[in-house]
Amino acid sequence: YKFFHPFSGSVLFSLKKGNIVFTRNTNALEESIEDGVNGFFLTDDIMTDSKRIIQVMNDNDTIKKVRKNSFEAIMQNHFPAVVKDYFNMEVYEVLGSNS
Repeated sequence: YKFFHPFSGSVLFSLKKGNIVFTRNTNALEESIEDGVNGFFLTDDIMTDSKRIIQVMNDNDTIKKVRKNSFEAIMQNHFPAVVKDYFNMEVYEVLGSNS
């Protein structure tokens, strides 16, 4: 896991579709989700999480904002050209450091 941090592709797909994502902060999800901006991290406290989910789902302005932000984040960070450039940069840095 030196260069790759696996996480569920379903999270990326959900973000791309503009779904509201509630998830635990595991693996590399913090690279794709900014809490309260384009998704939400759960705390593992059922009362806190339940209140937050209800609050978000009852606030149409928050839903619209998060949906817009989630799509924009995917396009800026996970669009094929961006990913390609990121990995090309990583390969260059790795190969360059061994010279």
